[in-house]
Amino acid sequence: AQYCCRKCRLPLFKQSDVEEHEPGEGQASFEWKKRTQENKSACTSMFVSYELPWLPDLGAPEGKLLCPRCSGRIGTWKWHGAQCSCGAWNTPAFQVLHSRVEVKRRFAPTAARNNTTVSVVAATPPAPSTPPAASTPPAAVSAPAPAADEAAAAGGGAEPPS
Repeated sequence: AQYCCRKCRLPLFKQSDVEEHEPGEGQASFEWKKRTQENKSACTSMFVSYELPWLPDLGAPEGKLLCPRCSGRIGTWKWHGAQCSCGAWNTPAFQVLHSRVEVKRRFAPTAARNNTTVSVVAATPPAPSTPPAASTPPAAVSAPAPAADEAAAAGGGAEPPS
């Protein structure tokens, strides 16, 4: 999987750059001022490696992670660490918000996943044995006169022979 900026679709990092962490203890991990009534422990962000080529100069103790193309904020970084929404601490923290990136998954065809060979043959129409008949241009085609048919349909019946 590849993660892209949600704003401009620039590929930013791969699944292999995401650092997995053990989920924390949920709301019990936070100070009482930061706790919410809901007991959610799902992660709303992910932590990535600090060795990505597009990262800014990391001389400051903390900063914002910006997309290199559109300069949209995709997360933050802090050398002293940050707490995930699940309660786990990560140090150093290069935290990317799930809401700011999209996941592009590249699926191989089923046969490739099963290590089987598939041959694809393009269907081509058979060559005509005789040349096609010359067609008349659309302007030369005339429509039949509907007057007799309309009179019969209108209830006039058939005209008496004269």
